[in-house]
Amino acid sequence: MRKLIKKILPAPLRQRAVKYIERRRRDIAFRQLFDDLQALKAGMKPAAAGDRLSRLLIVAGDPITLFGSLGDDAMITATLQHARASNPDVEIDILVDGMDYADSAYQRGFVPVDIFGKPDFIKALAQQFATRQYDSVVVVGADVMDGYYHPLVSAKLLASADLAAAAGIKNVILGFSFNETPHAPLAMFYRSLHPECALKVRDVISLERLQTFAKTNAALVSDSAFSLVPSEPDEGTRSWIARKRAEGYRVMGFNLHPMLFKNADHAQTEAVIRHAAEALQFAVDARPVCWLLIPHDYRDNVGDQAYLKAIAERVPASRTDRVRYLDGKWSAPVLKGVAGQLDGLVSGRMHLAIAALGKGVPAICIAYQGKFEGLYQHFGLSAADLLSPSSFLTQDGIKSALIEFIDQSDEIRENVGKRLPEILAMSKRNFQLFETFPARASVLS
Repeated sequence: MRKLIKKILPAPLRQRAVKYIERRRRDIAFRQLFDDLQALKAGMKPAAAGDRLSRLLIVAGDPITLFGSLGDDAMITATLQHARASNPDVEIDILVDGMDYADSAYQRGFVPVDIFGKPDFIKALAQQFATRQYDSVVVVGADVMDGYYHPLVSAKLLASADLAAAAGIKNVILGFSFNETPHAPLAMFYRSLHPECALKVRDVISLERLQTFAKTNAALVSDSAFSLVPSEPDEGTRSWIARKRAEGYRVMGFNLHPMLFKNADHAQTEAVIRHAAEALQFAVDARPVCWLLIPHDYRDNVGDQAYLKAIAERVPASRTDRVRYLDGKWSAPVLKGVAGQLDGLVSGRMHLAIAALGKGVPAICIAYQGKFEGLYQHFGLSAADLLSPSSFLTQDGIKSALIEFIDQSDEIRENVGKRLPEILAMSKRNFQLFETFPARASVLS
């Protein structure tokens, strides 16, 4: 069909025709998934729930790279920690789309199950349920439950929990955010969810958006990553932070990444990097602070290293002792350990901000994709204080904001500390299904 279109249509019409065909194929696949799901649910008889957590299936929000986004890493690892608090010997499978990143799953004790990309996904999932007889299914909702990125992926995540509920398997979709412009056809999946399908939404704003979109039994929580147990930072980073603090400096974290500037051309990218470096130097000159540049996503093209390394390289030699790039690739628990030792954080990654806030460290966020407002609301912070990515496109756009944040960080820390116990308790509600199993031993503090 594409070859025929290429022959008979001029380029502009050809592009429109190809896009239409691709969209039509996606729509057909979307509808087929829904029909397959409803047909299987109708004929299912729920099995009796087990009284011990022996086998768990995790359905990742990114079934290809799994842990490339450290936000996903944080939520998956928190799930692992809570599951093993119930049973240290629990067997954990994880759905994947292809085996390119299977090694990372095996290294963390997961068994990858490569069925997410199958055309007959619903049938394959039902067979997997029957074969492995899972005691629970956990879907990592994150920011992919509204169809903003990939509608079919969102539908498959919903279907995974829905089918589990129909099969009598304890399940949960971990706390997710919901965009103001969801994919409209996704509503039929939400409306037809099994009554035992447990949805958790991670902020009030998202919950209101979801209930306007489709009536569900969703419950309010805070992000599951608040429950992540941190690990100790590496010795080099710990020593540098301690040394700088002993010298009388505050140590602030900084994160910036290309997804904040999706359509930026080369000149704009250079401007963003230059202005960020100048703003950090301005703050260093104006206040007794040091900056630790922290990547929180190591994926190719969308990861943070390129921006942050370039910013670090722009810092004058006379200031390099006060601006440090966190080299290496670190897990989410380690980076939460790093964030917990900071005096403040400026972050374009929501889960890096959560890592800091979860340890009582003040954070200011660079907003994108409309999901930071709910996080701010949890802590009683004003959405008006969110930094716009566009502020990095001007000469002085970010400088005053950094100084203001540094000067107000003690006050922000106090406000965060007042709300933190409630937020941590709300985060633990993501994992209530594990509390229905008797714990054999506890590894969580």
